[in-house]
Amino acid sequence: MMKILVVDDEIVSRTKMQTIMESLGECEAFSNGKEALTAFEKAMGSNLPFNLITLDIEMPEMDGTEVLHKIRAMEKERNIPNGKRAKILMVTAVSDKNSIVNCIQADCDDYIVKPFESKMIIDKVRKIVITGNQTKGHLTTMKHRQEINTMKEFHKGRVIFKEGEVANCAFKIKSGAVIIYRNVNNKNIILEKLKKGEIFGHMSVIPGERRKTNAMAAEYSELMVYEQNTLWDYLKNTPEFIQDLTKILIMRLNKTTQRVTEQPPSNVFIRICQILDLLYTLHLNLSVADIRKIPDHALGISYGDISTKLKDILQLSQLEIDQTLKRLHSINLIQFSGKKQTDKKGKTRTIQRFVKILDQNNFLIIAQRFYNEFKETVDSVLQNQEFFDIHDFARYVDSTHDMIYKKIAAEEIPDNIFYFHMTPASEWVKVVGKEFFKKAKKRRVKIEDLEGIDDIVHVDNHTVQEVLSEIGFYKVGILAAVANDEARDKIFRNLSSNVINIIKEEMPAEDAIDEIEAADIEGEFIDLIKEKKKRGNK
Repeated sequence: MMKILVVDDEIVSRTKMQTIMESLGECEAFSNGKEALTAFEKAMGSNLPFNLITLDIEMPEMDGTEVLHKIRAMEKERNIPNGKRAKILMVTAVSDKNSIVNCIQADCDDYIVKPFESKMIIDKVRKIVITGNQTKGHLTTMKHRQEINTMKEFHKGRVIFKEGEVANCAFKIKSGAVIIYRNVNNKNIILEKLKKGEIFGHMSVIPGERRKTNAMAAEYSELMVYEQNTLWDYLKNTPEFIQDLTKILIMRLNKTTQRVTEQPPSNVFIRICQILDLLYTLHLNLSVADIRKIPDHALGISYGDISTKLKDILQLSQLEIDQTLKRLHSINLIQFSGKKQTDKKGKTRTIQRFVKILDQNNFLIIAQRFYNEFKETVDSVLQNQEFFDIHDFARYVDSTHDMIYKKIAAEEIPDNIFYFHMTPASEWVKVVGKEFFKKAKKRRVKIEDLEGIDDIVHVDNHTVQEVLSEIGFYKVGILAAVANDEARDKIFRNLSSNVINIIKEEMPAEDAIDEIEAADIEGEFIDLIKEKKKRGNK
């Protein structure tokens, strides 16, 4: 049975390590170096030496490095051959890089980084017990710098390095994922997405070289940083042919990357069609169980989901996606449908849009024919990315700019079609100041422009009281249930406390409201207000 010594002043780490080691053999644990040395010397004297030692570097009084030196000195005094010496694992935090290098030079066999897990420990023990000094020799020769180097954390969206920077280190992904991309013509082109275990930043092998790409964390990621001198230590210990070959391969890879990203943009229209066709195929072929999890499966694919996937895959703007889908809709290749989304009060806030391919068997064929025939027009629209101002948009839809403003205020127009021109918008903000955007003026609404229950905030209290008294408690309860907070407050302010209690009891639950009935009551209420105001003005 293997005899194991655990040395760590931190009780949590010591207890955890002891628990793991007890599954491998007989284990003793100590909280400081002096006690550990006493136990080690006593075990050697009784011819029952420790076979394995885990030794924390950072300890008070006598640190792990000093304990290591003394243990090796004791073994040397007794002429214990290398193959029979205790296998020593140093336990450290990532920041103890220099200490670890010193320990390796002082003949430790391997090291463990906190926090550690059982599998990691067992793998390390298996390696040094089976391979013995061969592993240790490897560590000493190479300084084991690759894993000793600092580990860095990058949150999602954080840039790791930029194109043009001097390459002085490489990275290995310990956890998470990284996107490698280039910026061409003001557009990010993704070259690859790397995952756990992959290495990038290879330009650092060549001194003075600059980064040819950008790297960004695709999600929270932990990266091991390999300094340039570490990489050169590895290359120096390989044949000259391998060194030259490595440099050549890196240079060829960079040239390939340059050529790929400098190619003219591919056919955006057709690529969108191809991906849309694939997404729709997957949508139709979901299992029965998965379909049941999607309440609106029959309506098609969510417009928002399509946009997200196209942006991820093709790095397109929302404008390019909207223009292409609108074009496909105009030639009857796809169908749009909508579903109202309401808040807790039953008030319609947004309309969720869905996309359905009408003839999937011929979708790509017809799309390709259309593109071939109208290629110049389609490409021009996508490349120019023209913008309407609000007046042009109003003319385009045969309306007025006043009506467009009303539609925007009522949240009837999706916000993903609004864009601000940066320069004039910034200049205007300087003029009006940021306080201007902290509070909105109450708009005045003409009686003839009243449309729904939420508009009663623009009606005088006397008129509201009269109409509420005429329509009955049940209808008032329905109106209060579908009104927004401000309108509901106005309703209750114009009722007595006794009536309010009755109304609240009469108010139906959110899921029990009949939308058609609610719309009829809302229409009746607004018509009565208009009628009263009209009579009062005569």
